Amino acid sequence: MGVNYYMIFVLWTCTSLVRGQIFSSVNHVETLYDEEGRLTRALRRYTETSIKNGTEVGGQVLQFVENISKQRSAVADAGLWVGHPINAFRLIRRVAVDWEQLFGEIFCDECPDTLAAKGLQISKKIVVKTVKIWPSKIDILGAARGLLRLWRIYNLDLPQLFNGTILEESTDPLSWREMLTIAKGAIDVGMLYEGITWMTSLLDVYNKGQLALEVRFEEGILRRNLASAYYQVGMPRKAVEVLEKSDPSNRGSNYGFYKARADAIPIGTPRAELEAPKPTDKYQAAYEALCRGPLQPAKMQARLKCFLKETSVKFYMIKAEVANLKPIIIIYHNIISSNEIELLRKEANNSLTFSMIYAESGQSFVAHTRVSQTAWLKDTDYPTLLRLNKRISTVTGLDTTFREYRSSVERYQVVNYGIGGEYGPHNDHLGKPLWEGNGLPEVEEINDSGDRIATWMFYLSPVSAGGATVFPLLKARVPVTEGSAVFWYNTLPNGSPNRRMMHAGCPVLLGSKWVANKWIRQHGQIFRTLCGRTKKTNFGLENI
Repeated sequence: MGVNYYMIFVLWTCTSLVRGQIFSSVNHVETLYDEEGRLTRALRRYTETSIKNGTEVGGQVLQFVENISKQRSAVADAGLWVGHPINAFRLIRRVAVDWEQLFGEIFCDECPDTLAAKGLQISKKIVVKTVKIWPSKIDILGAARGLLRLWRIYNLDLPQLFNGTILEESTDPLSWREMLTIAKGAIDVGMLYEGITWMTSLLDVYNKGQLALEVRFEEGILRRNLASAYYQVGMPRKAVEVLEKSDPSNRGSNYGFYKARADAIPIGTPRAELEAPKPTDKYQAAYEALCRGPLQPAKMQARLKCFLKETSVKFYMIKAEVANLKPIIIIYHNIISSNEIELLRKEANNSLTFSMIYAESGQSFVAHTRVSQTAWLKDTDYPTLLRLNKRISTVTGLDTTFREYRSSVERYQVVNYGIGGEYGPHNDHLGKPLWEGNGLPEVEEINDSGDRIATWMFYLSPVSAGGATVFPLLKARVPVTEGSAVFWYNTLPNGSPNRRMMHAGCPVLLGSKWVANKWIRQHGQIFRTLCGRTKKTNFGLENI
């Protein structure tokens, strides 16, 4: 791929991500599910009223009503159902494709403009207003990418995934069209290895008779797509082999082109082999391994402990668990109440937008390595948040006073992750210490507040599987526990960035992950933290 084409692809991808909103928040997917219920009821009213008034209703419309009603009636808990990534993908595709096709049949130019049709149109407008954006191809691609990410990082068994099973949680099997949509989506975004692997496995389970077929399996379509993918990775011989197993009438117009390319390969040239893509980031392998489970040696794990920690209020003890000794990473349990969690999630839900990545230069941009939606809540707008600030200060000994200028803390950043949502390896420090001036285009209250000296992160929801916070350079791992918080320092005691604190949010395998970050700045900490005896001194348990 040439440089210019690559830049166009990146710009298109970033613009598309901003437009595509549903897939990047499981909470938004749940809202979409609820609103689909409104549409289903409106559609049933439309069919019943139309039939009563003598207006013809197509058989496909009537069949769709029965199918969608049956599928939804089998769902006992919408939150749990949407938390399964296959269901979330299926819902997005259903609304973006099936519902749109249905509306095309009802609201066509030649269709009668009845009161029943107008009522259905009004219901659709209400739904679009509630979900804020109607799912599109971008959301289908985002959801497909999330499923592929989960399969790759967690080494999921592909036939089991086709069958709708992730770990012990099962749902309806993926249809062959849904599987092909995911595979083609992978190819559309340049994930050729993943797309080829999925299509090859799909052919395999079909040939073994293990495929759930709700509609006729069109093997020719699958083979043509697979051949195209093989050609794109430089394997024309394999493309020809795939098509030659089809009936000649189903090989498509590209068969002759592939064969000519394959015949032009000099005799004796070794056959090309399909290779899995290598990590583009040197920390990626460690990050993915930590997502699957602990990596710390048993000797190191034996030194970790749980204890009751004293705070600045003598009678207030807090349950603490050490995740790493030096530099210190510590988990505080039962640190936030259900009412406080509900407030954070409820208020954030009104202003969630696609999460951005912030570079040390202060510039922000969209990237596939961060799949979530973010809201910022100003502390002084909510008495509850000011109380949480005091609690953080009581536990850590740091200044957490929110000010309109030179604030010691940033606003609360509340995040809900999307389908297979993750945040790849990154550091929280900004590289702009207090004594160098700010130089970052930040909101007024944190101008000249210095670097992010520490991170405090509340876990606001349970997660059935995945979603751990991991530290690749330390081999430390913090699982999601609702009501707990994890705390660490982003800088050394002398104020310089501690790059060993690189961390990541693993993809959410099952469930919906909510967190709230509170970044503590250098301003206000001059009498709260010691500088350290040497330049390399690090924060340890004695500093907590």
